[in-house]
Amino acid sequence: MTDFTKLKAHCTVHSKKSSRVNDNFLMDFLAPKDQMSKNIDRALRRYKHIVEQMPRDFFPTVSAEYIIGKGVVKDGLINKYMDHPHIRRLDPEDREFLEFQQQNPWRYVFGRIADRPEREFFVLRDEFRDDEYLLYSPSMEAYCKAGHEHSLYFLLLGFNGACWQTYGLIAPYRSFDAGDVFVYGTEVFPEIEDDESFMDAVHRDPMPFFMLSVGQELPIVMNGEDEIRHYVSETEIPEFDSNKLSPNFTVQWNENVYRLSIKKWSQFPHYASAYYNEETDELCRYALTKRAFDSLSRKLIDCGLDLTPQEDYSLGLSMQQTIEKILKRKIRVNDYEAYFPEMPESTAQDVHIEQMNAFLNELIPYINSGKTPDIPALANAYSIDVESAKSIYKNLKDKFSK
Repeated sequence: MTDFTKLKAHCTVHSKKSSRVNDNFLMDFLAPKDQMSKNIDRALRRYKHIVEQMPRDFFPTVSAEYIIGKGVVKDGLINKYMDHPHIRRLDPEDREFLEFQQQNPWRYVFGRIADRPEREFFVLRDEFRDDEYLLYSPSMEAYCKAGHEHSLYFLLLGFNGACWQTYGLIAPYRSFDAGDVFVYGTEVFPEIEDDESFMDAVHRDPMPFFMLSVGQELPIVMNGEDEIRHYVSETEIPEFDSNKLSPNFTVQWNENVYRLSIKKWSQFPHYASAYYNEETDELCRYALTKRAFDSLSRKLIDCGLDLTPQEDYSLGLSMQQTIEKILKRKIRVNDYEAYFPEMPESTAQDVHIEQMNAFLNELIPYINSGKTPDIPALANAYSIDVESAKSIYKNLKDKFSK
């Protein structure tokens, strides 16, 4: 049985050591080395448009985390400099603290809370490694009280000998899941192929992932019972016979691409269709709701196509919006829409993103001036659920008042 009173005391002692050694020594020691400062300046120029939207302490916080993280994660710079004269001259207790961190590398984690065994203690489930960590974090306790108990968290964790502790930015994402952040990773680092290469990229350069905080309060987009997401799967089909499918689907053709659709699922809000490319022998299934994707897949399988029923990946509209904001470019998930110009140019996700952007733009002046907006009226004006609108406003207000 864990004695959480003793464990908390141990964590408090460790935090004081971390503040003394990491914050007051290691950060200043590492900052000028290995182009660390240049990398931070480069990131500030690249993401200036995001930093300007965040609280004043955001970039100093992530810069400090960047430096410490580069020092103490696996194969970090601490291994290179442990014999440096400045480190050798440290107090024996402080040097021992650095040696312990060298032997117990820190790690970045995208995780969800699996259990809360005690106040300020959590069991965190790593979404990419399938590991679980006993974690101490007063800051996460505060975020849970603000409604983030079920959010996906991005954290830098250090081991204290008995459990893990958070350091730096605590980033909970209200609507992102692991698949969303993986897709974002592939947009930033095209070499990413799997979970391992994804986490390698995060440890190599966490700065782009810090910027996801700009979208952390965006809500899940719903239409009735359906979550609106892009569901996508691509499968090679060497022998494709449209004649066998025509009795069950509406079949269209344009420039070597077939479009297969079912009336029930091809309209708002589902927009489900399958596209067969004659040049590549690829069949792409696409939908904006899970129900539509599953129904389309079952129908294709029933017609004899060798397909797995699951999607290859899905992407939430809030993440799509966030990617476009960070990278300053449009993300087109379904390229095949362009082959069929009769398809609606402004689909559900475009409308919702425009509404959400307009709503957020309305809130910022109120937050900056300290005035209180009429949230129900604004929510109604932009067709946003009132409770979601209240939650967005509260969290934005809390964030920008820190």
